[in-house]
Amino acid sequence: MRSIMIWLQRKPKFCRIVAVCLSGSVIAVAAGLFLFTFVRGADDVAAMLRWLWWCMVLYSGNAIGICSWLLKAANNSAPL
Repeated sequence: MRSIMIWLQRKPKFCRIVAVCLSGSVIAVAAGLFLFTFVRGADDVAAMLRWLWWCMVLYSGNAIGICSWLLKAANNSAPL
């Protein structure tokens, strides 16, 4: 784990790019869900499969956690 953090600290630009992509994908999933709600109605969203809800929740939580970890590594690196 320490070697990964050292590698990430040497590449702060990589950390920032991946963090932006992950957080953007979480926002895109949320926007898609809202769009689906407006197009199909709240009843169809409520009737979605339970495993699909779990996948969305787990993906969002993990993506935000990884983003915070990557940004921590990027901010602890040497200044550009």
